[in-house]
Amino acid sequence: MSHSPLTVAGMAIGLLVVLPQMSEAQDRHPHSEPFPGHIAELGLRTGYDAQLGVASAGGQLRFPLGLFVEILASGDYFLSEGVSQWQANADAGFRPLPTELIYGGIGLSIARRVLEPQERPGPLTRPGVNLLGGIATPRQLRSSIRPYAEARWTFIRDYDRQFSLVGGINVRLGKR
Repeated sequence: MSHSPLTVAGMAIGLLVVLPQMSEAQDRHPHSEPFPGHIAELGLRTGYDAQLGVASAGGQLRFPLGLFVEILASGDYFLSEGVSQWQANADAGFRPLPTELIYGGIGLSIARRVLEPQERPGPLTRPGVNLLGGIATPRQLRSSIRPYAEARWTFIRDYDRQFSLVGGINVRLGKR
């Protein structure tokens, strides 16, 4: 079953709006101690796409949903000469323990790529699936700055499997 990129983007945006509100409602329980990591973060990142052979620049927004899960919304623009190529992602990240540095995740992407002329000339915009793993500073440290590094595999119809390495710094958007 194939969905249009607009449909996938709409569903991803809907999740990004609804899930943080659900998390906020759970935080308001009168007998619960607020967890220091339930604060959204925003930051810049840079990376390298191995298949395209180019650097990327982008940003990330993180919405913690609890001790072990967070929503990772990100976008990257690939710095290829004369061609506009980009990728937007909506992923769920999971930590085995809240104090761990490592995390893994899965999610959706929408990407615009230019294929080699022998395959099909011109740019194509397609939805895809992401698998990712990374390291990030644990949220319990209560630092307002959180660096991270991430490896991402993106699977998109009509493209080769994409592999990217990205790194960035996020800053908390509020205090608790």
